[in-house]
Amino acid sequence: MLISFGIKDLDFISEDNLSKIFYELATHNIKINMMQNSALSFSVCIDKTDRIKKVMDALENIFTSKSNEDLVLITIRNYNNDIINQLVKNKNSILEQKTRHTIQILIKN
Repeated sequence: MLISFGIKDLDFISEDNLSKIFYELATHNIKINMMQNSALSFSVCIDKTDRIKKVMDALENIFTSKSNEDLVLITIRNYNNDIINQLVKNKNSILEQKTRHTIQILIKN
């Protein structure tokens, strides 16, 4: 599941805003599998859980939120392009993060 938060007053996502999101996620024991931050939004990939509704409800006065379900997170350590192409061939990639040694790709199931 991918949840994206944005600020209702069209301000930037600041450290204070991130703190509120992390607090609610921790309070409801929700583990983050992948996250991505930009100036205007903060997205987290989590395992599907009913507890996320409580988080979104707790933050609804400050943040807009959108969710995507029916996703699969692929994590590859020591990847190469052949492996990536084989695993995501003909799949719709929603989000991708790559470091020197690890790649994570969130795809539509």
